[in-house]
Amino acid sequence: MPGAPRRSEDEYRAAWCAFQAVVAAIEPGLTLEDVASIAEDTAADHGLATVPEFTGHGIGRQLHEAPVIPFARSAVAKSSRAREIRLLPGMVFNVEPVYRPTEGASSGVVLDGNGWAYRTGDGARTYHFELTIAMVEPEPLVLQLGEPVSRALRWRDPQDVLRVRPD
Repeated sequence: MPGAPRRSEDEYRAAWCAFQAVVAAIEPGLTLEDVASIAEDTAADHGLATVPEFTGHGIGRQLHEAPVIPFARSAVAKSSRAREIRLLPGMVFNVEPVYRPTEGASSGVVLDGNGWAYRTGDGARTYHFELTIAMVEPEPLVLQLGEPVSRALRWRDPQDVLRVRPD
């Protein structure tokens, strides 16, 4: 991250570690509430917060399909279904939490003047990673990498995912 302040680089790497922990925890049988708890706890373990307004989603015939996958407990509270819906074989979905520093974490988000981009209400930096997971046996598969979750996460640096192509 040439030219980025050291704090931004540290937060970026912390967000990447938190993201890896969420992806590594994905397994059949988890509820969406479980996923939200794991995401929020791993963010806190790395000194960050998740932005509850942003969610993952199922992928099928349309890009954004059910289920909506929350990454914060406050988002679960708005949907009682998150306590019931389980990750099951055959599902395909995006894991894409958005992370931010913990200060001002309740500031919400606002739509930018361009009508497309969002920003935090307090202008805080955010960090976003995204992978598509297929729930298959014997373990979930990261579609972008063509590898099971356990092997896909051997990379520690987010830039390595961009440089390495599976055979």
